[in-house]
Amino acid sequence: MHSFWYRLNTVITISALLLALLCSLASLSDTLNLPSVDAQVEVLKVNRFRKQLTGNDEVTLTLNVSADLQSTFTWNTKQIQTYGGIFRHPNGIPTIAYRHTLQAVNDRSELILAAVIEGLREIDKWKNKMGNLAFKFRRKVSHEAAIYIVFVFLAAEYETSKNSLNQISLWDHIIQDKDQAKIQKQVPTKYPLVDQGHNLRGKLIKFVLHWYIMPKTGRTIKDKSIVSEFRLPEVYT
Repeated sequence: MHSFWYRLNTVITISALLLALLCSLASLSDTLNLPSVDAQVEVLKVNRFRKQLTGNDEVTLTLNVSADLQSTFTWNTKQIQTYGGIFRHPNGIPTIAYRHTLQAVNDRSELILAAVIEGLREIDKWKNKMGNLAFKFRRKVSHEAAIYIVFVFLAAEYETSKNSLNQISLWDHIIQDKDQAKIQKQVPTKYPLVDQGHNLRGKLIKFVLHWYIMPKTGRTIKDKSIVSEFRLPEVYT
């Protein structure tokens, strides 16, 4: 007759194998979900278009942002971080090196985003202790339930003679659950569009929406969508 410890070891081994199988099935089930994100961005106003004292062009805009991200949520979704942004090629760095830099950043994105969310949780605790009920990142989480988050990041992309791709972050937003995954906002750009030089007059820019999906099990899913284009004025305002 087998001892108690032998039986316990058998039960734990079988349970671990079943758990691994369930996690694998959960991850594979996401491949059956084909989200269809409907997003539009309209420029309502060019608030400021000027040349800085450093000689760089600077633009701030008022945008009408409309997006439906509900289809990105599944039962396996833990966090969805969507973002639209622009990242600019550094001066003097070739395109191929810049692409490698972006890949390195993408490889670390999951760890970075997880750290950001953990930081927000700590900020929430501090703000709640201080009695700031209007703090926009405050969340009520009961029984350690999973938090569903969509981080929306809007980006602008354009070409210059120096760089084949310039990407600059304009606006971001956090969505806490599926019920809030429909966005309809008129917002000023949170971050100004600043060029490395004076190349923005009459420049055609593309608005791109990016999002990250962080599942409970499986790999992080990243996607993006080009939502609209806009040509900047020929003269400063």
